[in-house]
Amino acid sequence: MMPRLAWAGAAALSLLAGGAQALSCIPASVETSYARAAASEEDYIVVQGVIRFDEGKLPKAEHGKPNVTPKETRIEARLNGMAMSRSGFNHPFDREITISVPCLGPWCGGLTSGARYLAFLRLHEAGYELEAGPCGGWAFSGDVAAHAETGFACFKSGRCNESRPARP
Repeated sequence: MMPRLAWAGAAALSLLAGGAQALSCIPASVETSYARAAASEEDYIVVQGVIRFDEGKLPKAEHGKPNVTPKETRIEARLNGMAMSRSGFNHPFDREITISVPCLGPWCGGLTSGARYLAFLRLHEAGYELEAGPCGGWAFSGDVAAHAETGFACFKSGRCNESRPARP
């Protein structure tokens, strides 16, 4: 039976450390993100491509003032690339998406406009959404070709080894 992924899947797990007021994150991996998306009740697709948006709209965390930081900022963006299908990343994808940038206290997520990513997009009634949390996990930069190969291997096999962090 095919997982609940339109073409693939993803996520990040984050934890706040105690007294030192530091953010401690479990290393994100394509395998873990795929497994979480596949297990989700929501539908995901996996796309590799370039994301463009106004970086000036990213939230600015004020250290020492965690109550001033927004809980979530939503940014309109454009993702141009290829979506994963049953035969690989060969389905053209050029659409508006929403980037959801949550903050945990003074720590906020973010992406770099114009950079190439392997992105796990959640499909909902308003379109496609990419979560860019402070611990990452839904978007992978760096060696995007290797990340895409890993995601496609997960899709083809129906399972992933969740122990490896993402390659830089």
